Amino acid sequence: MSEIDLTRLHTPFDDISGASTASCGQRWVALIFICVSCFGGYFAIDVLPPMQMELMTDLHLDEFLYTGLYLAFNLSYCIFSLFGGSLVDKTTNRFASIVFVATSFLGTGLIYIGSLFNLYWLFVVGRIFVGCGVGNSVIVRNYATSLFFAGKKEVTFAFGFSLSFSRLGSVINLFLSPILVSIIGYKNVLLISFLLCGMSLAAVVVYFFLERNASNKNLIHTNKPKGNEKPFKLRDISKFPLQFWLLVIVTPLLYATVNSIISVIVDFLKTQYDFSSFTAGLHSSIIYLVSLVGCALSGAAVDKIGLRLTMLIISCVLLIAFVSLLAYTSVLPFIPLLLGGISYSIFASLIWSLIPVLLPQASAGTGNSLVSCSFMLLCAISSPILGIMVREMGYRSSLMYFLSISCICLALLLIMKWLDDNNGGKFDERKCNFLCKQKRMKVESTSLNIDWKE
Repeated sequence: MSEIDLTRLHTPFDDISGASTASCGQRWVALIFICVSCFGGYFAIDVLPPMQMELMTDLHLDEFLYTGLYLAFNLSYCIFSLFGGSLVDKTTNRFASIVFVATSFLGTGLIYIGSLFNLYWLFVVGRIFVGCGVGNSVIVRNYATSLFFAGKKEVTFAFGFSLSFSRLGSVINLFLSPILVSIIGYKNVLLISFLLCGMSLAAVVVYFFLERNASNKNLIHTNKPKGNEKPFKLRDISKFPLQFWLLVIVTPLLYATVNSIISVIVDFLKTQYDFSSFTAGLHSSIIYLVSLVGCALSGAAVDKIGLRLTMLIISCVLLIAFVSLLAYTSVLPFIPLLLGGISYSIFASLIWSLIPVLLPQASAGTGNSLVSCSFMLLCAISSPILGIMVREMGYRSSLMYFLSISCICLALLLIMKWLDDNNGGKFDERKCNFLCKQKRMKVESTSLNIDWKE
């Protein structure tokens, strides 16, 4: 009698509607290529701030028209991400990934052409394409991670790694773009953004064949219905569990708090701590720099110990500490920003890995769309709200608004944990306890002479 294949057992930690049987090398190669496919898009998102003055001069823009470039991106991100998940669920992840990355590639191309001829409307159209492509590229990246790492012990680490790797584009842009704009000019920087999206398009073509090969060999379980499983329909959204809808609320609140504070942190540090622009800029990058390593490390920690919901609660407590220290104390800003980076790392790596755990594989794409749309929509409106509050009430008083949001998040996460505890605590179980249950099931099945296929 052969041993039980534990990857075939339902695991509240790692199972995502059918375990992947792809080898370790196949999983990580696929993950790296799908992450590279998001790299160019992340670079393109934040490429405009270092060239703001040049754009406003050459295109004859005022502040309102310049901010319209961000509005075009944010609205297209929110609207089209609602349909991206449905495309994944209706077709395949590999097909949708090529469509979305090609859309970003086209958008950066239009922006570069617009810079050559000083055409503002072409900039707007290009930003719309970039928003559509980048927003949905995040969805296919998360879906690809769930496909190749379903049922594997490193699944949360993989989600954290994918987030860190993709965010590398934003961090590189943060440090290099201001220097490059001053040396080679903003038009050549936009050309670099276009070429990086071309590199991402080449990477996603490679990923297309990797996923197709794995799917044809039944190494991964795609969104095609298996056995008695019914294909996903939009009306099935009403059957999503309450915990998922709480996650849809918590995710944008957490992201909006961090991203909105980051958007004003430079001016805050210059005003409240009398920092120079250079010193304030260095401090403003702490959260993203910590998250580059922290997302992967926190994912690995959860893979080792479990306790997903408990870790999310801890991240929310750290977020409250981050905002409180900035609002009510004069402590060195490095300390609260470090806490903010740790908090961001934990919830960013855990939230996206919870979606395919809460939902069946056939609807995971739509689930990612709903969460992505909700967090981008709130992030889009939170920054202007914060700007108005800062102008009317000052920085420290405005931070109380985000402190209240953080407290609401904590309350919602406690409700999620209470619901999970009433359902056996399967999403917040300690890893060691779960492994003990696996061993006990193995012994019991052996005594019953059950033969499990490997």
